[in-house]
Amino acid sequence: MNSLLRLGFLCLFIFLTSCSNYIVPKLRVGVSPDYPPIIYKDGGQIVGVEADFAHALALELGMEVEFVELPWNMIIPALNQRHIDIIMSGMSVTEERSQLVNFSDSYFSISQMLLVRKNEMGMFRKPGRGYYVRSGLTVGVATGTTGENLVKQYLPENRIISFPNVSNGTLALKSGKIDCFLHDAPTIWRYADGSDPQLAGVYWEIGKENLAWAISKNNPNLLRDIRKITEKWRFNGTSAKIVTKWIPTRVTYK
Repeated sequence: MNSLLRLGFLCLFIFLTSCSNYIVPKLRVGVSPDYPPIIYKDGGQIVGVEADFAHALALELGMEVEFVELPWNMIIPALNQRHIDIIMSGMSVTEERSQLVNFSDSYFSISQMLLVRKNEMGMFRKPGRGYYVRSGLTVGVATGTTGENLVKQYLPENRIISFPNVSNGTLALKSGKIDCFLHDAPTIWRYADGSDPQLAGVYWEIGKENLAWAISKNNPNLLRDIRKITEKWRFNGTSAKIVTKWIPTRVTYK
């Protein structure tokens, strides 16, 4: 074998070896997957609006998705301790959270809505532009959510019951422990649109919220890249396509 041929094989060997050792960087996405259809588990897989966005974002960044499941109340601390790179879990933008993290541009808007027992719909009325519920109402909420913050502004503590997740709240509603459950509109649609014959949604929009992704304040480069990507998605229709796949008619996307 002549020296030129040996050199060619050597270069090929080095190239193949370097390719085999290349590790695709991970985008560590923090999720609390109990929020259908935004982010939840189906057959052991994490799916929903945010899951599709996470895969699309990782593709744009040349990375692979690694979902990191966390309790909701631990998700921001995990971000700021750099255990994850981004939160994509149906997080509403609030002033309090904005003190702790940076937010991407909002990708769609939602409101808070009520989930009630179907046979008690008559107890809930909406006169004029306001809304009214019967005296003594006990409201269930998910701990650490904007829904919990909202009801605390208007109801005494003895009429609010907080649950660790949506599933526990809906079970309490069915068993009569609470009179209604307040959560983001997509959750109410998911539970109330025929998927559960015992429950119904009360479609009064209570407050408006913008959903976005949270990035550590110590990671401005990622925030910059994400804003460029989402701006492109708004123009080419990617954001609208992902959102309407899961929520076809109701959501207002940015």
